[in-house]
Amino acid sequence: MSIALCIIAPLAPAEIVCSENIFSMQQQKLPTEGWHIKYDKNDFKIYNRKISGKKIREVLALAELELSARRLFTAISDYDHYSEFMPYVKKSRVLQQENNKSRVFQELDFPWPIANRHYTIDLTADTTQSDQGHYFVSWSLAQKEPGLPKGKGVPLAINDGYWKLCTVGKNKTYVEYHIHTDPGGILPSWAVNKSNTKAVPDVFGAVEKRANSSL
Repeated sequence: MSIALCIIAPLAPAEIVCSENIFSMQQQKLPTEGWHIKYDKNDFKIYNRKISGKKIREVLALAELELSARRLFTAISDYDHYSEFMPYVKKSRVLQQENNKSRVFQELDFPWPIANRHYTIDLTADTTQSDQGHYFVSWSLAQKEPGLPKGKGVPLAINDGYWKLCTVGKNKTYVEYHIHTDPGGILPSWAVNKSNTKAVPDVFGAVEKRANSSL
């Protein structure tokens, strides 16, 4: 598992560099009770935590990158082009967009014998603190309703999370990434939990590479 991250050390306490009340309208999940460290290298940390009544654990990653929050946000919010740089994303299409809210259809292409997955998510981009170099992008599965597009394979069962970006210096950004995703189907929960954690460094690397490509 390779990581192409430019991490700087040491990480400042999250409550100082990117306090929870920066985006008071959004739910955030800083590491507190119940989180277990699964990866810790060069101050890039990945945790997971059990959710009551769920077999699939939620995952939280914390890092500090040598890129501006604005460039990272530009990459993260480029939903129409996720297939060009995000791991496993075969299709990504904005269906609706109004102000800071977007509805996006995506299809994931996995190696055989795992079937493709498809889903529609509703995303909200909070840029109210962008003048201070802070951004927040959150998402969840769209409610089932007539007219939602269908893709190949299995519909995703759960997909919610967020990116939280806070400027901590010139071209230095504290990043929080939270994800809780259940691919559905018949995959064993232990394999899904392992894969969800292993995929995080690749996601960070893809976003960092995309942000760097615009320099």
